[in-house]
Amino acid sequence: MFIKKINYIIIIIFLTILSLGMSPRVDSSANAQLQDIVSRSIAEQAFQDIESVYAAKDLTGLRVLLDNDFDSKTNFGYLVGKYFLLVEKVHIHFVIDMITSYKDRLSVRAHWFKKVLTPSGELVSLQGSCVINFKKGPEGLKISGIIRDNPFY
Repeated sequence: MFIKKINYIIIIIFLTILSLGMSPRVDSSANAQLQDIVSRSIAEQAFQDIESVYAAKDLTGLRVLLDNDFDSKTNFGYLVGKYFLLVEKVHIHFVIDMITSYKDRLSVRAHWFKKVLTPSGELVSLQGSCVINFKKGPEGLKISGIIRDNPFY
């Protein structure tokens, strides 16, 4: 009887050790990769929104995408509105290079490519690189700043 109890205890200890060794571990690099994928997806959606509003030359829609913390929000709207009057059609596309996320902020380094049809019928291609800073909020990402080549005007 005593041997059965010892065998029983040994089996329980063995199964406990085995189950502890097989328990899933949280991999911080996998968690970081998941966070990067989520940030990239959110940024891609924000850029798609910007591209469609900009192509429609919708100044009101573009202003909605700006955060209240955006420097010179009024001046930005004025300059983009003035630019929209100078072009017949405009198409812009962003390619994301790098994303940095911190708390409620997202900083996206990107290249942009723009095609503009002038009133004279000339097709002009422009390109540049910029860093667009976003602020995360209940309505999604809002542009809080633009550094380097401003793609909008």
